[in-house]
Amino acid sequence: MITANRFLLGVVILGGASLSQAQSLSYWVNKTGDSSSLTPSTIYVMPNSTVSLAVYAKTAGMGNLIGLDTMFGYDTTSTVGTGATPAGSGLTFNSLSWSAPFSTGDLSVQQGGGFGASGSRPYGTYASSTLLTGNFGSIDGAGSKVFDIVLNVGALSFGDTRTVTVFSTLNGASPADNWSSYALNDSFAAAGANSYNVTIEVVPEPASIAAVGLGLAALARRKRKSA
Repeated sequence: MITANRFLLGVVILGGASLSQAQSLSYWVNKTGDSSSLTPSTIYVMPNSTVSLAVYAKTAGMGNLIGLDTMFGYDTTSTVGTGATPAGSGLTFNSLSWSAPFSTGDLSVQQGGGFGASGSRPYGTYASSTLLTGNFGSIDGAGSKVFDIVLNVGALSFGDTRTVTVFSTLNGASPADNWSSYALNDSFAAAGANSYNVTIEVVPEPASIAAVGLGLAALARRKRKSA
């Protein structure tokens, strides 16, 4: 939930923040448990299951951070904020687990619609971690895992694909009004994120694979007998 203090903090911080072309924020996503260096283009899931995704971020030229907001989209919608209605991609939010150093401070995890003045926009999870005092340290260079997010996979069919995206970018409004992904350093300089996409592809359940295998074996036996 966004509290009054959280909202006012966002307004105050962003009101004094400046975007710098020399500073940047980027993300990458892989399957939880895989090496942090992996940047797969496709992650395979089974229908009616869950998938845990690790979300990483790194900055350039930012130094110590005092805030990191991430708009993680897995659906689309036409409105902003918690009142948004998802189009129904088959992927839904299950849970989110923060990673150090971002697991402290003023934490907010909400589901809703992301940035954009009108039309289609991302629907997903908006996760924000902000320190009132101190800083998270620097994630310049190698970066750091921000959180693991678990998604429910609905009754999608074999071969179905969905795109999950960490969405850019700070574009002038406060996150309470216009959710986006950005980092804020202890000099109140903000860097909007570059968008990052990965494809979720549905593969058959093991039982279905086994049934296909048995069917092929039976067909092969019939062919041998007929020969």
